[in-house]
Amino acid sequence: MLQPLYEQHCQNIISRDYVFLDDTRFKVQEQYLSVEQRQDLGSSRMWVYGSIEPHQVAYQFTLNRSNAGCRDFFSGYEGYVQGDAYSGHDVIFRENTHALEVGCMAHMRRKFYESLDSAPKQAEAVMVVLRRLWKLEEIADKQGISVSERHAMRQAQSKPLVMALWAEMQTMKNNCLPASMIGRALTYALNQREALQLSLIHISEPTRLGMIS
Repeated sequence: MLQPLYEQHCQNIISRDYVFLDDTRFKVQEQYLSVEQRQDLGSSRMWVYGSIEPHQVAYQFTLNRSNAGCRDFFSGYEGYVQGDAYSGHDVIFRENTHALEVGCMAHMRRKFYESLDSAPKQAEAVMVVLRRLWKLEEIADKQGISVSERHAMRQAQSKPLVMALWAEMQTMKNNCLPASMIGRALTYALNQREALQLSLIHISEPTRLGMIS
């Protein structure tokens, strides 16, 4: 009875040119599952898809972290998809060249935050720049600037910060142990460079980085 409403809601989200994607572990009571289904109980997931304007969110449950759900959701989609670089999302962009991957600065920041104790100087240097980027977005929100004005702001003010940050992180990476927490944070960020900078340089919508998380 509610399925048609849910499907239409999902269609409303997928019709937008900027969609968020994330997933989280979700506990399920065993009595509602078959014996076979209980084998995947520890990896059951709740997937969430969302758009900004209008703000809409849809949920999808799976018994495991299989990418079949998100693959079907984004089948034929044309636009930007923001996620956390989970390898299971790769199928979206591999099978659909019209979907463009956008990284999440909130996920990137989390990795540097977790490195503060072991590498405070390097981690704080990155977080200072991220705070400056978020401050620019906060000011733009308060001023209520147009899409074109936000895009111009990002090009003029955010882009130089981001470009300098990549160079600084590459220097850091060349001088740290790859297996250290800061090394892993830097590897994550630099491997996702193209996707991460899309969210602040090229896209002109008022993105909410990490909104879904």
